[in-house]
Amino acid sequence: MSQLRRKKVAIVGAGIMGVSTAICLQDEDPSLNLTIIAEKFSPDNTSDGAAGMWSSIPGFWMKDTDKKKQRQWGEATFHYMKAIIESEKACDYQMSYITGYILYDKMMSEDPPLKDVCLYYRRLSKKELKQLGFSSDLM
Repeated sequence: MSQLRRKKVAIVGAGIMGVSTAICLQDEDPSLNLTIIAEKFSPDNTSDGAAGMWSSIPGFWMKDTDKKKQRQWGEATFHYMKAIIESEKACDYQMSYITGYILYDKMMSEDPPLKDVCLYYRRLSKKELKQLGFSSDLM
């Protein structure tokens, strides 16, 4: 396909979201003419220092987005990243699993919508919360 007929796609941002979006699009359609537009590129952007993290709580970031879509996108993203982490590409992309806690100043009334998708999920016990400095009125 000639350069003039190739579809042109602009991606804004060169962090984990922008670059991973570019990779997905290029994998799906190698003929795309992709351009990444950003103020800063690696190694000078936030993703290089803070890392990109997938969370089982998509609603936190996408409050007004349909819950079915949040689940669909969150699950697809998780499985895409899991495939990379468990492949030979993991070192190239500097991707790995990490464990951590998501803490709030109030007890969550329900479990995260993607708790069944992530590898390990559990609520901290009252004892663990106390060890982390949370008062008993939050438990």
